[in-house]
Amino acid sequence: MFELVDRPRLWIPVTWPGLAPGEGDAVAKPIEHEIEVLVELIDKEEFRTIYGLADDGTPTGAGWDGFDACKRLISNWRKVTEKGAPVPFTETRLEMLCRVPGFTSGFANAYSLAVNGQTLAREGNSDDLPAGGRVADPAGATNAAES
Repeated sequence: MFELVDRPRLWIPVTWPGLAPGEGDAVAKPIEHEIEVLVELIDKEEFRTIYGLADDGTPTGAGWDGFDACKRLISNWRKVTEKGAPVPFTETRLEMLCRVPGFTSGFANAYSLAVNGQTLAREGNSDDLPAGGRVADPAGATNAAES
């Protein structure tokens, strides 16, 4: 069975490599950052425009501005913290996240997987997601920008 939904919204995991500072004078250690974002799955024409692809899938040389793409596709996030406290989603904070090295590449990869029916799922990632991974009422998702 397939549920036909115009512009479905889904939570997807986004990962990207980074460095964690060492204690004192210790050398930084490689880590993998991971957050979850609520995205809208767009139609294939808009996808090709955002990713800068021709109808046959070849790159056009245009498209994929990290912040503009993220702003268009991401409407909320989870697992983004500052000093251990959750950071509310706002456009300004999204722009800050998009300036973090590696984030927009990690998002582009995660989103591309999502539109092809895949995720970077790890054990336990979907514990608090509804059946099927879809947010039944995206308006019900916590979004501090609307509060």
